[in-house]
Amino acid sequence: MYFTIPKISKQYQLVSVTAKLLESFKLSFRAVKRKRESYGIVNYLVRSINKENVVINIGSGEDDYLYIMRRKLGKSGRIIVFESRTELFQRLAHLKKIFKWNNIDVEPLVLSDFPASKVAYKSPHKFSAHGGIVINIAHKRAESSVYNIVVETLDNYCEKKNIHPSFLKIDANGNELRLLKGSINILRRDKPKILLKCEERLAGAQNILETFDYLLQLGYKGYFMLDSIKIPVENFEFNLYQNTCNNFYCNNFMFE
Repeated sequence: MYFTIPKISKQYQLVSVTAKLLESFKLSFRAVKRKRESYGIVNYLVRSINKENVVINIGSGEDDYLYIMRRKLGKSGRIIVFESRTELFQRLAHLKKIFKWNNIDVEPLVLSDFPASKVAYKSPHKFSAHGGIVINIAHKRAESSVYNIVVETLDNYCEKKNIHPSFLKIDANGNELRLLKGSINILRRDKPKILLKCEERLAGAQNILETFDYLLQLGYKGYFMLDSIKIPVENFEFNLYQNTCNNFYCNNFMFE
């Protein structure tokens, strides 16, 4: 009886090591694939992040980007991830645990232009076109689950924790302008570089143009990448660069 405990422990350790190696292989493979498919974006990340920087990663659906950023930062930098989608938050928390990513914090907050706490009702059967669960704050449904949504501004979060970010990677599914308005103090004080994902189908063309103008008025210069060519955002055309009929599609924008 006394000899069964270490055997179980060794089996558990073997499974744990195997799972870690498998996750490491998958992340490495996806990072290589990402670099091949999005060389300009990955190259921008690597060039823009230094070892002791604080990086804020908002809406981190792609853990391969997180893997790339952490490799560049090493152990001396810090990444704060905001991910309000339950499944993705749990996956990132799992990766943080098994890889001992002590310099990565994962926060389940929604960021916007004002702080709030809202009750939302989530149907177990309804999904958006890109896999995200549709949350309805306005209407209660009998078959829905109740969730408390905590909404915060990035300014408030960073002020409470005395954080001065050097780089923002933002994928807010159409909420980019509100999020940036809630980051006005950071944008003015710290002037972080920004990698912003915007798509007309999610935010609408007018909202995206207002987002660009908001950053330009704060003194930022913006551009997008076509392969390795930098093009000013003033030259961006939705019908050309976000046309799925073309063999190129641009939805990442850099502001410095």
